Amino acid sequence: MAIFIKLYRNAFSTDARSGKWFARRIKTQDTDLSVLAERIERNTTFKRGEVHGLLLELVEQVHASLLNGETVVIDGLGRFHLSVKSRHVDTPTDFRVGRDIDDVVCRFVPSGHRRADGTIFQSLAEGAKVELWEPNSSTPPRTEG
Repeated sequence: MAIFIKLYRNAFSTDARSGKWFARRIKTQDTDLSVLAERIERNTTFKRGEVHGLLLELVEQVHASLLNGETVVIDGLGRFHLSVKSRHVDTPTDFRVGRDIDDVVCRFVPSGHRRADGTIFQSLAEGAKVELWEPNSSTPPRTEG
């Protein structure tokens, strides 16, 4: 299976790349916890209900850990942590949490390593095949997993 892309033209006239073409991934389908549980059931001795329950508990524990200010590391997947977006103030005494924190967001950094040339290799992208989706085709194929 492949990652399908479609070409788009940059329409922003203020951008130096205006009029140039670039690729965007085409989403083929969503995969939720139930689908993952079914796939894991096929590859293990665990029943789908057991797997689904464990995955739900994983989500709850990740959430609880993040709310405790922890970085959650799932080996082979990546790291999750919460980050804040805040306004700028002139001095530390001017800062008020309730007023100056704009948002709390979850960040994800995929597992990987730095190559000798300095680029980052993301483990989850290993083996990805990219194909151009032809405009005269209907929709990208759905996968069974």
